[in-house]
Amino acid sequence: TEACLPEFGFLARASTPEGLVESSIRRRQGLIVEESRWPGGLYVNGANTSLTSPLLDLTGRTGIELAFWHHYELEATWDFGRVEISTNGGTTWTQKLQFTGTQTSWQPVRLALPELANASQARVRFRLTSDTSEVRDGWYVDDIELTAAPLGLPFADGFEGGSLARWN
Repeated sequence: TEACLPEFGFLARASTPEGLVESSIRRRQGLIVEESRWPGGLYVNGANTSLTSPLLDLTGRTGIELAFWHHYELEATWDFGRVEISTNGGTTWTQKLQFTGTQTSWQPVRLALPELANASQARVRFRLTSDTSEVRDGWYVDDIELTAAPLGLPFADGFEGGSLARWN
């Protein structure tokens, strides 16, 4: 497989009591979708926080897979970590995975995303949402990889069919 995700360029977006906050994440490892704001702190009630990939041109690409490691502590059945994809630059999103409750140890996730094959305006988003009641520590995401099957050879010569006429 070949990497499709740039090393840099995720956009972090969070709704806070002060309003919408956006910042660009400059490294792939150690990304935190929603974390404690201070040691011993919690994410906010009514959170809608996301970590969104840059626009990805996957034209001609197949076999798209997303892999990452994560752990989380979310209010079970009320607060969620969601993996979402878009094929139209982020105008609309489709949820592919959802997590809730607690997973205290780092766990790998691998997800086939055939919907992104040949998409010229693909995006991947990690989004945390919470209700207005209880809060927990958050969702931690690391080592994000988006891969695709290698591109095919740039020519065909009939060799696979048994013809050696074009070979010297």
